[in-house]
Order: sequence, then C-alpha cells, then structure tokens
Amino acid sequence: METENTDKRIWTWVSEDCKSAAAGMSLGSASGTKIGAGHKPQPYGWHGYYGETGGGSSPGPVYRGKVTPPYEMRGPVTPPAQTGQAQRPRAPLSEGGRVVASTKNDVPGKKNPNPEALPPKTREQVQNVLDKSPSAHDFNMNSGYRSGDKGPHGEGRAVDINQVNGQKVSDAVSPEVTADQREAMRARLEEIRTAAEANKEVEAYIDPLDGYFQPADPNSKSPGRKAKSEEIYDHRHHIHITIRK
Repeated sequence: METENTDKRIWTWVSEDCKSAAAGMSLGSASGTKIGAGHKPQPYGWHGYYGETGGGSSPGPVYRGKVTPPYEMRGPVTPPAQTGQAQRPRAPLSEGGRVVASTKNDVPGKKNPNPEALPPKTREQVQNVLDKSPSAHDFNMNSGYRSGDKGPHGEGRAVDINQVNGQKVSDAVSPEVTADQREAMRARLEEIRTAAEANKEVEAYIDPLDGYFQPADPNSKSPGRKAKSEEIYDHRHHIHITIRK
C-alpha cells in the first residue's frame, strides 16, 4: 500500500568547506553524480538527493551508500521577508493637531522622512500652519530632516510637502491636469501660504506659485524678501516651510 510522504524536512548537501552545495549536484535532473560507497559514482535524483532513485511516485527519498558529513538538515522553507520600509500610520505631526500627515518620499531609493527626527518646535509650527488652512485635512511630507544638508533641512527646521488632500502640489502648475484640478490646488496653496505668513515662527515659505523669506532674527527690522522666480521654479513640485530656530 502506498503511503504519503509527510516529512517536510529538506536535506541539503554542503561541500567540505561548508560554503557551497556539493560539486556535480544537478537539481531537477539525474545527471549529477558523486563518488559514493565502493568508490563508485552515485547519482543525485530529481530532487537533488544523493543516491535517490525514482520519481514523484516514490513514498520518499531513498538513500544509497554511506552518507558522509558535512551536511545540514533544515526545517520547512520559509519565504524571505518582504523588504521595504514600514509605513508610518497617518497622524498629525504634533499631538492634538487636526490635519493628519503621511510620510513617504517620492524619490526612488530615498528613505521616507522620520517625523521624530524633527525638533518639537518644527513639528508644532508646521502642524499649526496646516491646521490654520481651512480646507486641508491631510498632507504628505516627502522630506524633513536630511543628515549632511547644509541648509535648514540639515538642522531639522524644514519640511517639504508634495501632496495636500491626496492631490499633488505640482498640479497647481501642471498642464497635464484639468483646469478644475489646477484651480483646486491653487486655492489650497493660497490658504496654506496665508497661514504661513500669519505665523511669526515661519522663516521661509515657497510653493509652485509664490514664496517669501523672513529674517532669521524675528526682531530684525528687515522686511525680508519675495522668493525669486528660479526659487519658485525649483519648488514646482512641493511646498517648502522653514521654521525659525
């Protein structure tokens, strides 16, 4: 009577240096051989087992000759864990905030920003700007603290936002979207810019349409300046907000 093979163990041949499979081993065929007992060639079977004969109807592998270590016995094969970055749950940057944030970098190969790497003041004031923007209910921060950056990103004082309410910030100037989509994002940017201008802790704000820079010292009598056209163009894909030290 035939019996079902329920043994899930897998035998894997390892060379004497324990680094590679035995020479001559050929999985999926019986062409591989190894010198076995009596100094005679012994074949590897269709599963790659030393000395195995027969095919899938066999109740299990049949071992012929003397099995000589080194070898290893492994348990059931487990698929490799999925790689990639775990997504942070959508939540405000600062406790008690109204507008929730996701944190995903849209540049291939770049790490997702970590909100916890930002100082509390940066998180609080960026959250304040978004919370004071009436139509905003969520946004995506695609860049925050950047190690080695010589600007405010390297000090943890700046964030970049590339989506608001699930819509790309770049839609405000994109010819590839509908007029309604373009106008909807332009209206949101105007709201956010107005909220930023009213916040004395915001040192700089730039979006695809407009921007400004305030003096680093809030007590300075300098009026600051408007963002240049090339600076606005460089931010055609996102909103940049810098918080004072």
